[in-house]
Amino acid sequence: MNELEFLRERINQIDSGLIDLLSDRLWIIKEVAEYKAKNNLPIYQPEREVEVFSRLRALSDQKGLDYAYIEPLFKLIIKNSREIQEGKIKNIV
Repeated sequence: MNELEFLRERINQIDSGLIDLLSDRLWIIKEVAEYKAKNNLPIYQPEREVEVFSRLRALSDQKGLDYAYIEPLFKLIIKNSREIQEGKIKNIV
């Protein structure tokens, strides 16, 4: 295996890990949806998003990542999470 193949294999392993983490996140999102449905809580909680993005900005800074790259990525993840919760709650109620 040459150096490029090795580096690509490492990227593949990281991508697999990201998929695993997103799968874990999905499971938790479904649990959150059930909790919100049982407790009559709104799906969208803007104060929580402010908290999340503030934490993500700090983490990005700590890791030397450009927040301009991180923010849209997590906006998409959170949008998807909200859509999953909406579907999940419709199935519960």
